[in-house]
Amino acid sequence: MAKGAIQCLGAVLSAAQPDAWAAAAPAWQLLLGFLTDARPKVRRRAVSSCLEVLAAAQASPQLLALESDALAQRESGPRPPQSWGASWRASHVD
Repeated sequence: MAKGAIQCLGAVLSAAQPDAWAAAAPAWQLLLGFLTDARPKVRRRAVSSCLEVLAAAQASPQLLALESDALAQRESGPRPPQSWGASWRASHVD
């Protein structure tokens, strides 16, 4: 179920207009959160969806900058343990 929701979220974010990105930013953060999910298939789907969103943003440098900033902020946060444990995700993901 999560994989389908992630794919849908990626498709919706890919269609977001630059002037409406402020409303879409929380969904982008949610999608980025799935990059550290404990389930490998969910992580793979999240990576695919993130790439889809970033590819769609290539047409708008302003939108690409906003998405990249959100990704950089996410990357500077805490790192998951080797086990990708669900307890870590529950305590670190909004």
